[in-house]
Amino acid sequence: MVFNLFRRLFGGSSMPSGTSEPVIDTIDELAPSLEVDTPLSEYAAFEEAPITEAVRDLFPFPTAVLHGSKVMENVFNGPELDNGSLPVILGEEWSVDRLADNYRDFPDRPSPGEVLEYARGINSENFLENWRRINAQYLVDPQSRGTIPQGWGTTVAGMVIDDPVQKDSAIREDIIYEDGLPRGQWPDTGDNPVEDVFSTGAYLDLHGAPFKEVLVGYLPLSLMECWQAAAHIFYSQYHSPVEVHVGLAREWYEKYGARPVVFKHQWVEYMIESPVMNKNEAIELAKVHYAYCWWSNKHAVMTIEEIASHIVGRKNWSFYWT
Repeated sequence: MVFNLFRRLFGGSSMPSGTSEPVIDTIDELAPSLEVDTPLSEYAAFEEAPITEAVRDLFPFPTAVLHGSKVMENVFNGPELDNGSLPVILGEEWSVDRLADNYRDFPDRPSPGEVLEYARGINSENFLENWRRINAQYLVDPQSRGTIPQGWGTTVAGMVIDDPVQKDSAIREDIIYEDGLPRGQWPDTGDNPVEDVFSTGAYLDLHGAPFKEVLVGYLPLSLMECWQAAAHIFYSQYHSPVEVHVGLAREWYEKYGARPVVFKHQWVEYMIESPVMNKNEAIELAKVHYAYCWWSNKHAVMTIEEIASHIVGRKNWSFYWT
């Protein structure tokens, strides 16, 4: 698995054994009981399958099924609930079932305590260094302005492209690569104010209709800190294994008050208490954001400066893995 590769690169051969861990009891009263009868939009894209009790029981913390129209007021409008739990959106049925696969497919997965112990050594600096090492074969020579050795095709933000049509449409001449990172000019945003718009895909379908059922997890803060959420959800995403999510979340919480609000199958979102206001700091953070979610960022063909411009002053960060 991917997280084993990261452990070897960060100096550990395996997760420590015998590590004590916080135990999350399934306390029903932590999850509010809400019965919502809100009509669906006539543009609902498909007939959703219900979220089953069997799937909900796989998660080692309380959960509640909310109608999509009620998600904003129950998750985004406060740092925590009065009962001391952290609400995190797990998504609609399809997303929840994919998350549940981590419990079904890996019965011997590391415990939350083991993940937290190993994540202790991960920070932005060594994450970025190891990201470069792991993906060295895909990262471009900064002197080549978007090309790598003959026969490999052309790269866009680290992506090898062999299709000639895609090459022509994707190459941006204004990008210069430095250590595998696409660099460019700071975009001219004019006087447009920063908008803190949270991603509606956590509770609306592609046609803007609220999902019938959205599963929300309620993680008791008496037994954990909010940055530890990924360890308890066991959230592992492609090139970012679970301990990377936890290690970076700890740093972002300490620096910016980042609180996770969404852990869908391909989607992570944070609310930011202390936004980055300095351009240079945003650029350094954008490098980590790019590497953290690079499999998607490379398709977007955005420069570090363009990503940084979306960080300055923003009170929400979103990451999506294609």
